[in-house]
Amino acid sequence: MLKTSLRYFSSVASSGSIRAASAALNVAQSAVSRQLQSLEFELGMELFDRHSRGVALTEAGQLLFTFTKNTMLDVDRLRSELDELLGLERGHVRICAIETMVHYILPRALMSFQSLYPGITYSVTIATTDEVVQAVQVGQADLGLGFSPIVDADIRLLYERVEPLLAVMSPMHPLAPKEQVSIIEVARYPVALSPSRSGARIVIDRACRNAGIKFTPQLETNSVELLHRFATLGGCVAPLLRHTVSQSMDSGQLRVVPFNDPEIAGTVTIMALEGRSLPLAAEKMAGVIAHQLDATSQTHRP
Repeated sequence: MLKTSLRYFSSVASSGSIRAASAALNVAQSAVSRQLQSLEFELGMELFDRHSRGVALTEAGQLLFTFTKNTMLDVDRLRSELDELLGLERGHVRICAIETMVHYILPRALMSFQSLYPGITYSVTIATTDEVVQAVQVGQADLGLGFSPIVDADIRLLYERVEPLLAVMSPMHPLAPKEQVSIIEVARYPVALSPSRSGARIVIDRACRNAGIKFTPQLETNSVELLHRFATLGGCVAPLLRHTVSQSMDSGQLRVVPFNDPEIAGTVTIMALEGRSLPLAAEKMAGVIAHQLDATSQTHRP
């Protein structure tokens, strides 16, 4: 019973909402509330301050959350060491990644990993870079894949690679014949951009400020796939990473033109929680993903 209460408590603490925890746990909100009430009664103190927008940890709740997070990570490491004795015949890796990684990098990395360690399972959650960092911080993900994340001291970068944003467009676009384009040239045409807090948007906004211009995007969306497809069909120019468009580059469905400013770039990262001994399967997975990132960057050039 206590194990269930702690699991429900950890989910509510991570999400800041009983409703969100209920959805993540796939149980009724009333069941989550009962477990929290039971835990608070057993400990003799309130763990959450309830408010209209959700819940916030009390000081006691924060202490318990730190304890449960560390305990769960220790259990993960124990399982990893036991799996190592079995030659990685079993285990599970939790990945939280930005959508950019879904189109080319992760499917190939997972297939490579499966061929090496068929007994390992994995779960992948897609999120923004900010959400990826948070998932790693609270122990919801073993590995985080992001683009130019803003990280605190509790995040350890396992892999970093500087990657340029590329001007992605239809082969029929007026800029398509060019070998390079400037941010000023791109601004003369309809542009599709990711939201303002995304890694790619931060890079583009910085380049615009340096050039003394401002984009008014024709399309703004958190869907990388929509940016990609809209650009492919000729609706706009979209600044994207090569990982997103590798398959379309191979098929000739779109034209990818480098920017002439080397500062229009960011850092692709694989991250983990600082101070945590990763499960062995997660360590191996990080290496496979890093290899795929390097291989893709070297192979797919505009």
